[in-house]
Amino acid sequence: LIICILVYLLPMIFNLSTYSALQI
Repeated sequence: LIICILVYLLPMIFNLSTYSALQI
C-alpha cells in the first residue's frame, strides 16, 4: 500500500520540483 502511494505521489513531487525550477 505504501509503495502504491509513493508511486502515485512521486510524479506529483517531480512535477512540483520542475515547476518551481521553471519559475525561478
